Formats: sequence, structure tokens, C-alpha cells
Amino acid sequence: MAAHRHVVRTTVVALLASLVVACSSSSGPSDTTIDLDVDEISSPTNQIMPAVTGTTDAGATVTVTSPVDTTSEVASGAGAFSVSIMLDANSLNELTIHARDPAGNETSTTEQVVHDGIAPTILVNTPQQGGMTAGQSGFQILVVYSDAGSGIDESTLSITNGLDVGGVYQQDGSFSTTYAAASSLVPIFSVTGDSASTVVADSLAFQANTNILSAQVGDLAGNTSSLVARTFDVTADPPSLVVTDASGSAGSTGLPIVIAVANADTVSGVQLDFSFDTLVIASVDSVTTTGRANSFDSTPFNEISRGLVRVLLFDNGGDSVSPGQGPVLNLWVTLDASAASGDHTLSADDVVLSDPVGGTVTGLGPFSGTLTVP
Repeated sequence: MAAHRHVVRTTVVALLASLVVACSSSSGPSDTTIDLDVDEISSPTNQIMPAVTGTTDAGATVTVTSPVDTTSEVASGAGAFSVSIMLDANSLNELTIHARDPAGNETSTTEQVVHDGIAPTILVNTPQQGGMTAGQSGFQILVVYSDAGSGIDESTLSITNGLDVGGVYQQDGSFSTTYAAASSLVPIFSVTGDSASTVVADSLAFQANTNILSAQVGDLAGNTSSLVARTFDVTADPPSLVVTDASGSAGSTGLPIVIAVANADTVSGVQLDFSFDTLVIASVDSVTTTGRANSFDSTPFNEISRGLVRVLLFDNGGDSVSPGQGPVLNLWVTLDASAASGDHTLSADDVVLSDPVGGTVTGLGPFSGTLTVP
């Protein structure tokens, strides 16, 4: 809000009791005016004794009166004054500011100031304290707050989490925004006058672990609510693959089809059946490791049938893919010279994931992506 200044100027009509005229000389001009310029006073405020400041005539006495206090001060040689005044707590205060200069000229003005010393309240309604979500996304977070005094200042709302949120691998090959632990999650919420809510999207998945969600809010007077914390457990999503969308012109060679893995547990090996339209993809020429599986040394593949290639990923040295998300394989293909333009489905099915101790997750899929031929 732009500051404003309240300016008052008055003129005192002096009653001349007598006029003495002597030998072609006359008396000099009389001081009949006084200025009073009051700076904007913050309202609402949680300060019980705010300072009323401004300027008036040099040496003028400035008196400020509230419903519960009266205080005076003499203005400086430059006319500046600063008077601290006690307010009536948690109520509307009318202040009267009065100035009187040494010549007896007087003027006054009034200001309205709301005092609010009561902090707002805030509560994380969902998830429940100590509760457990059904997966890393799809659950609601609801934070509610209220203020009986000056009203909620939404710009002070803070919602943070103890673990990173987001950073999910996307179908287009990008990663979603990561909100680092203890950074503000407010941008993902719908914020209103009394609540903030969101349903966690797939791209904003929480980490599978114990999360601590903290929230705080302030009011327009500058009071801050207590910091509330909600502890809840996030269950892991099932492991999955992402067949990343790709594009290439008919007849293209050396086009990579990127396969990514999203896993909450350590993965030591991957097997998948990659299927495609043979009128679009003429052949799978090679398979290489990438990203999170760069250290793996073996990626054998073989054509089971026309348009169906089985791919294996493992490491003879025992390396593994830590929990997380991101690319692990590049399937290098050649497009048919007569491939029709448009979108064509790529599919990974019958996926098997193994862990370092011999356990397996089988029957995952199908996972599909799109190959666009312009």
C-alpha cells in the first residue's frame, strides 16, 4: 500500500487589542499558522505502543491521545516528532494528534488504528496424524486456518515437507519440478481465505517413507500461528517402466527409444518384451545402458517374433539400480522408409524386476509410449 500523509493547516485570526503607529513605522507580521503532517500509521498492528511520527512547526508540543493513554513531546528544531502511544488492546482505536506551537497556534487531526494481538490458528486436517497413504500420489492434503481479529494474510502461508517432493520422470523424458525438503510447497496448493488443499498428482509424488508435513500462517496485523507438524507414512507405488515418447522421420536410423524405471526398492535386473508395429519400426539394432544403469555391463536382446524383442539388463559385477526414477536403457531402432506419419504405440510388457537377494516382481505391464512420425 502506498504511504499517504495527512496534512492539516489552520489559521488563527488574531484579535488586535491595539495598534500603535509611530513616526511612519509599523509592527512586523504575526505568527498565525501551524503545520501538522502525520505519517501513515500501520493498521491493523500487533504493536501495543506504536510510534506516531510526522512533522510540525519547530518547538511545537505534540500530544497524542488514545482511548487509554495520552502522551506529549516537543518537536525538534526541524519539526520532527515521534510519540509512542498505548493502544486499547484488540480493538479499534481512534487517535487524536494535537499540535500547539510556541506562539499559541493549534491544530489537530484523528487517525483510526486497529490493534490485534491474537495469533491465528492452523491445522493440518489430512493426512491423519500417524496415518498411511495408499501410494505416493493421489491422496489429499488439507490445511485449514482462521483468525478472529485482523484476518489471514495468505502471503505468509508456509507448507513444507521433511523429504523431497516431485522429481518424477515424465512420459516426454523430462523430470517434474523437485521441491526440496523444507522448501515451500504452497505453489502446488489451491489457497483460499480459510484453507489450502491439493490432491497430490503423479508428477508430484511424495517419497515412500515417513514424511513430516509442517504448516504456519500469519495475520494482517503481523501475528504468526504456531508451527504445526503432521507425521504420516507414504506407501511405495508398485515398480513401473516408462516407455519414453519419441519422434523420427521415416527411414531414420539410430533413433533411441528410452526405457526408464521407477522403483522404490533396489533393482538388480530388468527383463521386458518390447513390441512395435513392423510397418513403422523396421528393426531394433542394438540396446545400450544409460542413466541409472550406466555401470551395468550386459544388455542382451533377441527377437522372439516379428515385432517383439525381449531385452535383458543385468550386471555380472553385481551392480544395482538404487531406488528412484529415470532412464536405464536405450533401444536403438531404424524406422521403415515407408512408415506412415502419425502417432504409433510402443509397448513394454511381461516386465520382470529382480532384487539383489534373488526376489522378483513379475507380470508388470503393459507400459506404453508414443512414436511420432511427422
